[in-house]
Amino acid sequence: MYYLCFDIGGTATKFGILDDEYNFITKGSYPTEASLGGSHILNSVIYKSKELLNSYEVSGVAISTCGVVDYKNGVIAYASDIVPGYTGINFKKAFLENFGLNCEVENDVNAFSLSEKINYPNDDYLMITVGTGIGGGIICNGNLLHGFSLTAGEFGNMIIDDSFLSWEKLASMSSLVKSAIKENLPIKNGKELFELYDNKNEVAIKVVDNFYKKLAIGICNLAYTLNPKYIFIGGGISNRKTFIDELYAQINLIKNSAYFGKTQILPCTYQNDGGIIGALVNYKSK
Repeated sequence: MYYLCFDIGGTATKFGILDDEYNFITKGSYPTEASLGGSHILNSVIYKSKELLNSYEVSGVAISTCGVVDYKNGVIAYASDIVPGYTGINFKKAFLENFGLNCEVENDVNAFSLSEKINYPNDDYLMITVGTGIGGGIICNGNLLHGFSLTAGEFGNMIIDDSFLSWEKLASMSSLVKSAIKENLPIKNGKELFELYDNKNEVAIKVVDNFYKKLAIGICNLAYTLNPKYIFIGGGISNRKTFIDELYAQINLIKNSAYFGKTQILPCTYQNDGGIIGALVNYKSK
């Protein structure tokens, strides 16, 4: 049995045909062009679906997307002005009318969180994605926690010090790069910064260590509050081989071991495919 799956991000939309075992039969991506608005995004997804459905017979459609999602009705409940006109887009209705197919929709970080259920089906864990901002998801007893207003897991909005800046303003990759540029480091992105860090550049070490400290503070707060068995980290930074050890070095400096307990910090399992795979996990759970 095959499934048509999409992971709609602000920059790129990934797609794939997957089987029941979460294997990719085919996969690809195209630019989302989010600035062109919600109708453009929906039309692009429908166009790509027509193309794929000419070659594959599927039993349903699974979508992971940016924005606050009314997962019961397959509707975008809220999206920022970065994606104009996205609020109110109804994927469930569109796929039923165009193809007679059921469609299940979930927020992208929530879907990313659900991908870990394949290997950790009944555990309590958190997902934290560190990129342009910081996103999150909460899994309790194997179930995704949505919250009263569908926004549970918005960890990036936490206030962690007296600057009153949000956690993602202090510990996201975009904030890290901005901090490095303010220190006049000759870099354009995180990769270049970590090259300086690995080459023992003193200014780079100071900037990166402060980033890890801020990231560690937020993680400790979440561990104390929710006491998960695991905290998974996603985003490009999690691909760094020494990332977990470097993060633990800061966590160990500040944590209260009695309350941090045995929570383990782990890199996410599926990296760039986590959103699509989690979308299918969500579909199958319905």
